[in-house]
Amino acid sequence: MPVSLAGIELSVAEWLAYGIGGVALMAECHAYRLQDGRQFRRWTAWSALLWSLMYLGLDAITAALTMGTTALRTALSGRMSGEGTSALPAACFCSCLPA
Repeated sequence: MPVSLAGIELSVAEWLAYGIGGVALMAECHAYRLQDGRQFRRWTAWSALLWSLMYLGLDAITAALTMGTTALRTALSGRMSGEGTSALPAACFCSCLPA
């Protein structure tokens, strides 16, 4: 059932998805104001997860998977910063790309 707000007609699921996207945007803005790199990664990972949920709500599966992967890579990036492992996340990501 479409719902009209300010002349924009969307389904309830679409309004909910865009609302989640708005929260993701606020979380991302908050992340960029942080000084601590660990906190920055944590907030951006949560933000990417929210973006992924938004895309799922809009039936954009490829975008949802991409943002979900970004959330996972961001969450793991702080843990993989030891000697010799800095290229490992990039190698894992690039190996998933089609040739």
